[in-house]
Amino acid sequence: MQAMLHPGCAVRYRLLIFAYVIMLDHLHLLTNQPKTSAEVLRYLKGITARRTIDYLRQNNFQSSLAKLQHESWKRDHKYSLWQQEKSVFSIYSGNVHAESKLPPPKPSKGRVG
Repeated sequence: MQAMLHPGCAVRYRLLIFAYVIMLDHLHLLTNQPKTSAEVLRYLKGITARRTIDYLRQNNFQSSLAKLQHESWKRDHKYSLWQQEKSVFSIYSGNVHAESKLPPPKPSKGRVG
């Protein structure tokens, strides 16, 4: 499997993206996660929002920009591409069983294969 290293995060995050799925209202990423999930989410939301809004401005998509416009709520941002909630879930971490409240997997008693 070949991973993508986004040029913008090559120096700062070293984030490798192995796979992604874009859904209607969310996305799934498989990454090496060199930082916390919250840091990765913050970076990805920022870079995608900036690039999308810049593209819409450069190509004069005023109706699309109007849909993203809101009252300034933080740092004088005029547009919001993403919702303000920070729902991120790591499917693997050292504490995945504690987070999910599932019992730890039982070791295999026999040989596989």
